[in-house]
Amino acid sequence: MITPKLEELILTGRAFFKTFVAGGDKHTLTFGNDRFIIITDITYFPMNMTTSNGVTNYDNPNTQVAIYGERGYNHYIFRNYNISHTTLAPDNQRVKDFCGPVTINTYLLHDQQVGFSFCNAPYFSNPFVGNADTNNPGYPKPIEFGIDGQFVIEPVTLTMDANFSGFNIQNNLVTRPASGVSESQQLMFPFTSDLSFGQQFGGNGFNRAEEYPILLVNYVEIIGSSNNISI
Repeated sequence: MITPKLEELILTGRAFFKTFVAGGDKHTLTFGNDRFIIITDITYFPMNMTTSNGVTNYDNPNTQVAIYGERGYNHYIFRNYNISHTTLAPDNQRVKDFCGPVTINTYLLHDQQVGFSFCNAPYFSNPFVGNADTNNPGYPKPIEFGIDGQFVIEPVTLTMDANFSGFNIQNNLVTRPASGVSESQQLMFPFTSDLSFGQQFGGNGFNRAEEYPILLVNYVEIIGSSNNISI
């Protein structure tokens, strides 16, 4: 999102609006030492989730994108679209489920190179159902599932495993450097190089002619240091 201050910097020649395209498994955005960037928005183009023999791969309906650098780590999960098979005459045609690009406004500041990594996010299996932890906020039913100490706490799905052995959907426990405490618990898939599970897009299992993620990145490159400029 272009803010009035960023627009002012662009119009006065102290900043430049630029684009970057990432895709596949991993890309890196670099820029000068005397500059920093603010990623203003990202657009994800959904991919076809079919295997090389034309069969829909329902095991990996989502793509996870991580954007990271010295100043932060953020990740997003996007839906893809599948090819469905019809039984209509004359030749059992394949019909694409259309899904348009998804744009998310951001304000991600980085003063060193920025990495973009992609992985398949499999569907869920083996959910664990129980009561939420004590440190989880809540409200009485029916507003929410409940809170520890109340008369009724609704059992909810707490954690789920990805559809392959040995890799669990992770709780993001990245610590804040200043405080040293756990930051959050959120839905996050593991990045792994095990190609047998189709996590990466350079291995076996996908038709690489058309099935890889594409992310369009809009950002503003600003002359100077992020520590001494008012944004």
